[in-house]
Amino acid sequence: MSYRKILTLAAALGMAHMAQAAMPDSIIIKNAHGTTVSRSYFEYDSNNYQTSVSHYTWNKDKEVWVGTYSERCTYDNDGRMLNKNTLKWSFGTNDWVNVSKAEMEYDDKGRQTMNSSYQWSEKDSKWIGRDKSSTVFNDFGLPQKQETYAWDETAWTWRPDMCQQTNYTEKGKIAEVIDSRYSTETDQYVNIKRTINMYDPATATSLIASEDFAWDQSRQQWIQTARFTYAFSGNKLLKSVRENWDATNSKWVYYEKNDYSYDEHGNRNALQRDEWNGTEWCTTRMEKIIYNYDESGNQIYEEKSRWNGGDEWIGISKKEASYDDYGSTLVEKRYKWISSMGCWTGISYHQYTYDPMGNISTETLHRWDKTKNEWTPQSMMTFIYNEYYNKILETNSTWDAKKQKWIEFFRGKHECTYDGNDNIKSDTEYHWEKGKWLKISETAYYY
Repeated sequence: MSYRKILTLAAALGMAHMAQAAMPDSIIIKNAHGTTVSRSYFEYDSNNYQTSVSHYTWNKDKEVWVGTYSERCTYDNDGRMLNKNTLKWSFGTNDWVNVSKAEMEYDDKGRQTMNSSYQWSEKDSKWIGRDKSSTVFNDFGLPQKQETYAWDETAWTWRPDMCQQTNYTEKGKIAEVIDSRYSTETDQYVNIKRTINMYDPATATSLIASEDFAWDQSRQQWIQTARFTYAFSGNKLLKSVRENWDATNSKWVYYEKNDYSYDEHGNRNALQRDEWNGTEWCTTRMEKIIYNYDESGNQIYEEKSRWNGGDEWIGISKKEASYDDYGSTLVEKRYKWISSMGCWTGISYHQYTYDPMGNISTETLHRWDKTKNEWTPQSMMTFIYNEYYNKILETNSTWDAKKQKWIEFFRGKHECTYDGNDNIKSDTEYHWEKGKWLKISETAYYY
């Protein structure tokens, strides 16, 4: 088993509960000759959350175990992660050393209020801050104050960087947003931008207008920059108009407007953008999207196109798909429009089949033949699973265009054993080579 598979397995096992009854304390992998080549160790807290994972591989040249990856985590009583420390192996000390760490904090409602990350400085032998953000929520659980921080290497600590303050209406809609940047000269936040939203008085929830302001530091006041008006149908935006403030003439000037339309399923299927030329609106961009659905409501067709400014629509992209009775994808094809050729060309084509348990049993990839302007088979993978949903057989094949048949180039299988609680105990991997099964590795799980 490769290191990538170990990490994949660790991701599946770690930081969350497995579907099986127990979590492994260790995983030992042996090669075809029965020699142990890698070891993985896991630790858990009283709530069964994984607090430690360490992977090792055997160095044949030095005949020692070498660490490849390690994590240390802690959680609160509700399973929320409080910190995560990533480590790497030091050949100098033959032990784990710090690489990075993350710290999280939560309020009494379980909402994350702080997230920070650090990188270990081997030169200074201490942590260097990389990213930090904090959030304060109002009584209704909405983010009211959000701050980001920058690392001050002189003071070796965090300092404020950016702040966004959000105020809400009684209906919980955003009424005002103020962005500010921290000034190291004055040691306080300086305003940058302000947005005020206005809602339909009849509903108090439908946005009808917004206005942007920029902060004039010399005059210590907000200056109008732009305003927007909106028209909605339910929660669907039908029209938006932008005006810019002409400070010289002290008046609003049209700048841009967008008109939207939707199909019967609520998907946006058209956009028209116009710009103001000083006396009238001039269309600068038009897009439309066509959707089709099957009887179950699955989207089976999507085509995007744009107006060429003259008298025709030019394709952009399209997607075709089909589904089985359970909503699983059977076919998915993607195309793009080639203007120089005046036709669609294929980008990707995937085809799937499933076993009775819903696992993918075949995945076929096709490529676009530019000469024939059609799809041609390229590769196929087949899978068989046991009753525990573990993959026990896999084959990979390529399409031979001359012989018009699939040529298998890889076949692998897994033989698994389980204990009385359905926990996996062993997984032996084989590859088919020269007419027989060749043992590749054996993985043992201990609980």
